[in-house]
Amino acid sequence: LPRDFHTPKMISRLVSTRTPAASLLRRSLSSAPGAASPPNLTIPMIHQITSATSLLLSHGVPGNNLKNIAQLPGAPAQSLVAKWQKMMETHLTAQVHILSGLGYPNSEQGISMYNQQLAQVMASSAPEDAEMLRVGSRDMWRLTLSSAFNLDLDPNNDGVILGRGEMNIVQARELMHAVSQSMSSSSFLDEIRQQVGNLSDMIEKHTAIQTLLLSSVYLSPSNNLCKQFDDDDELGYVKMQCLLAEHQSDPLIAQYVGKSMVEVLKAGGMDEGAIRQDAQKM
Repeated sequence: LPRDFHTPKMISRLVSTRTPAASLLRRSLSSAPGAASPPNLTIPMIHQITSATSLLLSHGVPGNNLKNIAQLPGAPAQSLVAKWQKMMETHLTAQVHILSGLGYPNSEQGISMYNQQLAQVMASSAPEDAEMLRVGSRDMWRLTLSSAFNLDLDPNNDGVILGRGEMNIVQARELMHAVSQSMSSSSFLDEIRQQVGNLSDMIEKHTAIQTLLLSSVYLSPSNNLCKQFDDDDELGYVKMQCLLAEHQSDPLIAQYVGKSMVEVLKAGGMDEGAIRQDAQKM
């Protein structure tokens, strides 16, 4: 990423670490050697890690993979989920490639460890330094999104979507409050119980939840929350995620998302241990 797991986009990623793509990622990384232990992070190191990862996402094999993903069909929701999972696999692979060379575990555990250290550095940094780190994280995520979905960003305006300004914090909170209300509605939770509750395979459960979140919450025919960003469902959803990246660490949005996601996971028949783990990554 790098970023805290408590972010708006984690609703759409859902627990992408449990998707089939992530399972392939784990296997492909299992034989790669790693150093003994990760370093003590500093602000210059974080900038270099972000730059190196962005280089791979722009010009390396991961960048080519993102361009190939952009050629895949998008809507309906099932196809968009498949593209999103492939995008996340590519994004995670680029991160792990850089981090493992610095001594982090060559797995999602390494990314999680790095994110925890990053949060500690940001919390103890001067406001201007913390803001630079936040912007670097935001822009790397936007690079991944724009490459995987052919989204034009404005190079002269902090990488925001070409032709629009940033979403302000009030707009972002109102949007995510609407998302959380829809997720917590009795009709949606009943839909989760009916279509997910009886599934036994955990990967199938998470993919089904992710698909239902798209089709019944974000892209609901009765209240499509993405139409305000683009008439095309896929582009509307991706543009929304791109704009929400500006407010990825807002505590109120994290509160909205976390509470609703726990309800969804319970309705999907997750055990308490899985719910705690997944809620921590939302």
